[in-house]
Amino acid sequence: MIYKESLKILNNLVYEGVLATFNSVEKKVGIEDIFAYALFTNDSASYLGWTINTNSFYQSSTKKIENIQEKIGIKWYYPQFAFGSGDTQEDDLFNSKIANVLANIQKEMDDNNFLDIQSDVYETIITALKLAKTEIVKNKENDNIVFFLAIADSDAAEIMQEYSIKKINSQSCFENFQKEMKIFDEVV
Repeated sequence: MIYKESLKILNNLVYEGVLATFNSVEKKVGIEDIFAYALFTNDSASYLGWTINTNSFYQSSTKKIENIQEKIGIKWYYPQFAFGSGDTQEDDLFNSKIANVLANIQKEMDDNNFLDIQSDVYETIITALKLAKTEIVKNKENDNIVFFLAIADSDAAEIMQEYSIKKINSQSCFENFQKEMKIFDEVV
């Protein structure tokens, strides 16, 4: 299976891409302002984008909103994040290199192996995110940045978000996220 080799390449490129985009945004705003980093894809994992949210952007974008559920929804809804694909010079890793690897993997997908390959791609992305987070927070005081994988327009979006947050982040990060989602879910 050629796609297994592509997964190794994908792992390395995602790791490099996360580090490059995170570091680029960190230089602009400082690590203390960043609270979330997400990679997003679709059900078939045919593309991969990135996005970062900051406390300052979140505060300014929710300043006039009083409803706590709406604020939490905005906080964790990756299309509402402050920075993302197109905001750094490092986007070539995502727009070209990672896209090419994902396109090669797509060629091997069919009805018989779709779910297995999809799962392998998601797990590879999550593993790379976890490695990148470990490198980013190494020697830094801020381990509270939540990293996760989001799936756009999918019935499994919430499940993947929660699964990846639990797998990538510390137990306290996961528990804080769960507390906020419980508040969000109470009314929604």
